[in-house]
Amino acid sequence: KKRKRMEDSLRLKKKTYLNSYTTLSAESESLMKQITAFRANAHRSRTQLYGGSSCASDDKQEEKLLDKWEEDYKRTVTRCGEIYCKIENMSDEREKTVLKMHYLRDMSIEEIADKLNLSPRQTHRIHKRALEHFQLESENETA
Repeated sequence: KKRKRMEDSLRLKKKTYLNSYTTLSAESESLMKQITAFRANAHRSRTQLYGGSSCASDDKQEEKLLDKWEEDYKRTVTRCGEIYCKIENMSDEREKTVLKMHYLRDMSIEEIADKLNLSPRQTHRIHKRALEHFQLESENETA
C-alpha cells in the first residue's frame, strides 16, 4: 500500500510538472506581448507627455518594470525548454510522441488516439508507461 501511494504521488508530481508547460507557454507569450507593447508605447508616451524629454525617476521605474518582465520571460521560456528536453531525452518514440501531444499540444487521450490510429485504451497505456519512464530529474541532478 505504501509503495502504491508513493508511485501515485510521483505520478501526480510528474503530471503537475508536465502540465505546467501549457501555463508557462501562455505566460511567456503574454509577457512578450507586454514587453513589445511597452517598448512601442514608451517612446510615444514620453514624446507626448514630456515634449520629447523624460523624467529620470519615471525612466528608472519603467526600466525596472521592463527588466522584471524580461527576467520572467526568460524564466518561463527556460522552464518550457527544460520540460521539452526531458521529454525529448526519453528513449521510446511512441511515449515521447504521446507526452508531447498531451502536455505540449494540450491534446486529449482521445485526440491522440485518433491522430496515431490507436485505440484510446492503447493510448492510455502508452501514456501510463511514458509517465513511469519520464524522469523529473536528469541523471546529472541526481548524481
